[in-house]
Amino acid sequence: MSVQLKILFITAALLLAGCSGSPADSGGSGNSSGKTGSAAESRTETDASFAKESIIETEPASGNESSADSPAPVSSYSEDENSGRDNSIPKTDDTESMLRLISTVPEGGRLTAFGEVTPSEETMKKLEQQLKALTAGGHRAALLVLDTEKGSGVCFGTDQAFCIQSAIKAIYLGAVAEEYPVEVSEWADEIKGSLTYSENDTYELLREEFGTDALKKLCREAGVREDLADTPYPCDITARELMKLWVRLGSFLSGGSETAAMLRSDLAGTIGSAVSDTLGGKYEVLSKAGWECGIGEEYDSYDPEAEIPENFTDGDPLNDECAANDAGMIVTENSSYYYVILSDQAYGVFENNSMVNPLLGLAGAIAEMIK
Repeated sequence: MSVQLKILFITAALLLAGCSGSPADSGGSGNSSGKTGSAAESRTETDASFAKESIIETEPASGNESSADSPAPVSSYSEDENSGRDNSIPKTDDTESMLRLISTVPEGGRLTAFGEVTPSEETMKKLEQQLKALTAGGHRAALLVLDTEKGSGVCFGTDQAFCIQSAIKAIYLGAVAEEYPVEVSEWADEIKGSLTYSENDTYELLREEFGTDALKKLCREAGVREDLADTPYPCDITARELMKLWVRLGSFLSGGSETAAMLRSDLAGTIGSAVSDTLGGKYEVLSKAGWECGIGEEYDSYDPEAEIPENFTDGDPLNDECAANDAGMIVTENSSYYYVILSDQAYGVFENNSMVNPLLGLAGAIAEMIK
């Protein structure tokens, strides 16, 4: 069975099971910055499930607990069946199927496994433990991991909105490089600085030079709203949306052009990426992190009731909402994985170099899924 047919089969199964999910509630006052509007996403009632004994759930499900007498699902995945596939980045003709699959991923108010293959119980517990740590004290987090070969993965908080900060740079510059392959060759140093070292000045210079048409086009093709391109650092993007954008970006990175090769090189070993730091020495990891330490002198502090003065809420990642985010791809011999981690944890990577990346623990748990 081809990968595309398997993904279509999984998509149909999830839709029949009623697992498409619905967007999490937004607005309210339970956010990290106290801001109003799309950037001020409140914690939903499902987020409170972290205070309970377990946040693990396995799809397919329809909101009811499965019967203990129900037989365990049997995977139809076969290593031999897929042994002839080129297991680099998924090819362009897989993109549409993967985008449809991502649309059917559950909302993930609880840690949820979906698809044919479920991670081991031990791995799920490690993921659960790390998500509990990230959401302690009123924080929010989202996780989405997709194994493209098996059409399976895990999700949590899929439709909660976050400020993604510099994680958008990979999507923007990937769109620009695909749309303007000749022109970007003259900006290679600036692109590398924006991606590998997350330089804000060069990124903003590139936005002035190339505008937003390329990013809006990529958003349309990924099935994501175009208004995400209107601000340099979107503060209302979900894990589902960001993964769709990465899947669409992956179709370009797999093309084999010189421009695509340049982007792949720049996205390897990017600073601030917990997943790259954890798995980059073993696999090819293409990633872009985004972080924000918050305002004030104590960059590791966090107050969910804190209000940020209006003159600071301008979308500039140097003075806006706390964030520790990471998104990208992991390419192995057997498969490739897309992943998105979003959180409102403070990560003062420049202001306080002694701070540990708060996503390292979750990156270690994700590593348990990679084969």
